[in-house]
Amino acid sequence: MSTKLSRSLPALAAAAVVGLGGAGTAIAHDHGNHNGTDGDYGGHHGHARGHARAFAADRLWLKHIAQSDLAEIATGTLAQHKGTSQGVKDLGAMLVADHTKHLAQVRALADRFGLALPDAPNPIQQWQAGVLASLSGAAFDSAWISAQIADHQTAIDETNDELAYGRQPFVRALANATLPVITMHLQEAQKLAGGGS
Repeated sequence: MSTKLSRSLPALAAAAVVGLGGAGTAIAHDHGNHNGTDGDYGGHHGHARGHARAFAADRLWLKHIAQSDLAEIATGTLAQHKGTSQGVKDLGAMLVADHTKHLAQVRALADRFGLALPDAPNPIQQWQAGVLASLSGAAFDSAWISAQIADHQTAIDETNDELAYGRQPFVRALANATLPVITMHLQEAQKLAGGGS
């Protein structure tokens, strides 16, 4: 069992939710097919299959992070409406703003390389959002905060994987810019879990 999956399962059991890049992303996560040569997606010599192998990590990260963005926009919006603490509402608003901006960057980069991205969170993320939507009051706040911690830890792991295994310079540059933002989101969620404002 992967460390990402083993981390996500206790959070899922405790809070019944793991939104951004949760257990489904961890299950789908694959370190295979990361060898190849550097270069651009299109290639200039028709080596499409070689490039497909070389950029497997880049494509995987773009797809997963796009679904993560979509999930965070949805659950961040939910937090603004259902959160009872101002901290939850404020972090929800931050997530909507930051992930909306980030999703636009991910889509622009994917378009550049002709990569089709998902237009909705994955089914598990959608189910988890539904569980959150069914909660209210302090139970919602607690579950939502737990979800954000697990979600962002997974997103950080996957972004670090892109930085380690990715081949496309523009994708790696976006991952490098993404890392401090999602790390900050994690820290804010951890503050809320610890009773911070």
